[in-house]
Amino acid sequence: RGSAAGLKATPEVRAVAIGRALGGALVATATDVVTPRGDRIAVGPGIVALHETAAGIVVGYRDGHLELVGGDVAFEDTPHAQPTALATGPGDTIVVGYSDGSVGMWPSRGGPRLAAARLHGAVVHVAVAGTQMHLASDLGRHLTWHLEAFHQDACAVLRDVWRDVPVVWEGGRPVARATPAEHRCHP
Repeated sequence: RGSAAGLKATPEVRAVAIGRALGGALVATATDVVTPRGDRIAVGPGIVALHETAAGIVVGYRDGHLELVGGDVAFEDTPHAQPTALATGPGDTIVVGYSDGSVGMWPSRGGPRLAAARLHGAVVHVAVAGTQMHLASDLGRHLTWHLEAFHQDACAVLRDVWRDVPVVWEGGRPVARATPAEHRCHP
């Protein structure tokens, strides 16, 4: 016989989605999100996924669009499929997997999509391990994104780009060009 001392009862609600919060779990009902502290935040209908990042709570809707609760910047180029897996990515980003196999990475506050990929089957797992992100579908397909660039300073990334792509776009075509000697990141 265990004691229920110290347990806080919460009213019974019909959950439509459960997500990870920085301090516990988030529960979405048809009309709002319940935080680990018991706060209720109103959301629109059709929520199917949610996840808390340092920027706030990101919710995903049946039609594929994402929203930062209380944010005012749209998540651009979201697929027209149901979000199925959300995870915090590197450098204040969020990675979202979808029922059609689409995967995208966005800034946690919204804005342009930073990266995209596609798996065969619905994305069901997203996990970050060091400088890699692993994604898997319900059909056993998997993908690994290498995220080293998010763990380097800007000059190191720029030097890698200059080494691998030593061209500039000029007059409508690529032109070979050396690293600009006057740039602060010049080796």
